[in-house]
Amino acid sequence: MSNYPSEFTIANTPYSVEFVDTLEGGEYAIHSDVKREIKVARSIKTLEDGVIDLTEGQIENSYWHEIFHAFNFFYNNEQDEALAQTFANFMCEYLHSKR
Repeated sequence: MSNYPSEFTIANTPYSVEFVDTLEGGEYAIHSDVKREIKVARSIKTLEDGVIDLTEGQIENSYWHEIFHAFNFFYNNEQDEALAQTFANFMCEYLHSKR
Protein backbone atom coordinates (compact mmCIF):
# COMPACT_ATOMS: atom_id res chain seq x y z
CA MET A 1 0.00 0.00 0.00
CA SER A 2 2.54 2.50 -1.21
CA ASN A 3 0.17 5.49 -1.33
CA TYR A 4 -0.16 5.54 2.45
CA PRO A 5 2.33 6.51 5.15
CA SER A 6 3.72 3.87 7.49
CA GLU A 7 3.81 6.44 10.28
CA PHE A 8 2.72 9.98 11.07
CA THR A 9 2.46 12.32 14.05
CA ILE A 10 -0.70 14.01 15.27
CA ALA A 11 -1.02 16.10 18.45
CA ASN A 12 2.65 15.40 19.14
CA THR A 13 1.85 11.67 19.20
CA PRO A 14 3.56 9.27 16.76
CA TYR A 15 1.30 6.70 15.11
CA SER A 16 2.11 3.64 13.03
CA VAL A 17 0.01 2.46 10.08
CA GLU A 18 -0.10 -1.19 9.05
CA PHE A 19 -1.99 -2.93 6.28
CA VAL A 20 -2.83 -6.52 7.18
CA ASP A 21 -4.52 -9.40 5.40
CA THR A 22 -7.50 -9.54 7.81
CA LEU A 23 -8.58 -8.28 11.23
CA GLU A 24 -10.48 -10.09 13.96
CA GLY A 25 -14.25 -9.79 14.01
CA GLY A 26 -14.59 -8.86 10.36
CA GLU A 27 -13.30 -5.34 10.97
CA TYR A 28 -12.28 -3.20 8.01
CA ALA A 29 -9.81 -1.22 10.12
CA ILE A 30 -9.01 -0.25 13.69
CA HIS A 31 -7.67 2.81 15.51
CA SER A 32 -5.97 2.30 18.86
CA ASP A 33 -5.26 5.47 20.81
CA VAL A 34 -3.50 3.36 23.48
CA LYS A 35 -1.14 1.62 21.04
CA ARG A 36 -1.04 4.71 18.78
CA GLU A 37 -1.67 2.61 15.70
CA ILE A 38 -4.00 2.19 12.78
CA LYS A 39 -4.47 -1.18 11.10
CA VAL A 40 -6.33 -1.55 7.81
CA ALA A 41 -7.47 -4.89 6.36
CA ARG A 42 -6.97 -5.88 2.73
CA SER A 43 -9.74 -8.49 2.99
CA ILE A 44 -12.62 -9.54 5.24
CA LYS A 45 -13.43 -13.05 6.46
CA THR A 46 -17.14 -13.87 6.28
CA LEU A 47 -19.01 -16.93 7.48
CA GLU A 48 -21.01 -17.18 4.27
CA ASP A 49 -18.41 -16.51 1.57
CA GLY A 50 -15.00 -17.03 3.17
CA VAL A 51 -12.36 -14.37 2.49
CA ILE A 52 -13.40 -11.43 0.32
CA ASP A 53 -10.78 -9.01 -1.00
CA LEU A 54 -11.61 -5.35 -0.42
CA THR A 55 -11.51 -2.88 -3.28
CA GLU A 56 -8.96 -0.07 -3.29
CA GLY A 57 -11.88 2.31 -2.61
CA GLN A 58 -12.95 0.36 0.48
CA ILE A 59 -9.37 0.28 1.76
CA GLU A 60 -8.91 4.00 1.15
CA ASN A 61 -12.18 4.85 2.89
CA SER A 62 -11.25 2.61 5.84
CA TYR A 63 -7.86 4.32 6.16
CA TRP A 64 -9.41 7.79 6.27
CA HIS A 65 -12.10 6.58 8.67
CA GLU A 66 -9.39 5.61 11.17
CA ILE A 67 -7.41 8.82 10.59
CA PHE A 68 -10.52 10.78 11.55
CA HIS A 69 -10.92 8.60 14.66
CA ALA A 70 -7.41 9.72 15.63
CA PHE A 71 -8.31 13.38 14.99
CA ASN A 72 -11.52 13.04 16.99
CA PHE A 73 -9.71 11.31 19.86
CA PHE A 74 -7.41 14.28 20.29
CA TYR A 75 -10.35 16.67 20.00
CA ASN A 76 -12.57 15.12 22.71
CA ASN A 77 -11.43 11.51 23.43
CA GLU A 78 -14.43 10.00 21.64
CA GLN A 79 -14.67 7.43 18.85
CA ASP A 80 -17.79 8.66 17.03
CA GLU A 81 -18.45 6.24 14.14
CA ALA A 82 -20.82 8.54 12.25
CA LEU A 83 -18.40 11.46 12.37
CA ALA A 84 -15.42 9.36 11.27
CA GLN A 85 -17.39 7.82 8.40
CA THR A 86 -18.79 11.14 7.23
CA PHE A 87 -15.37 12.77 7.07
CA ALA A 88 -13.83 9.69 5.45
CA ASN A 89 -16.51 9.86 2.74
CA PHE A 90 -15.87 13.59 2.27
CA MET A 91 -12.08 13.07 2.05
CA CYS A 92 -12.34 10.29 -0.53
CA GLU A 93 -14.77 12.28 -2.66
CA TYR A 94 -12.56 15.37 -2.43
CA LEU A 95 -9.40 13.47 -3.40
CA HIS A 96 -11.08 11.81 -6.38
CA SER A 97 -12.93 14.86 -7.69
CA LYS A 98 -10.31 17.63 -7.41
CA ARG A 99 -8.82 18.94 -10.62
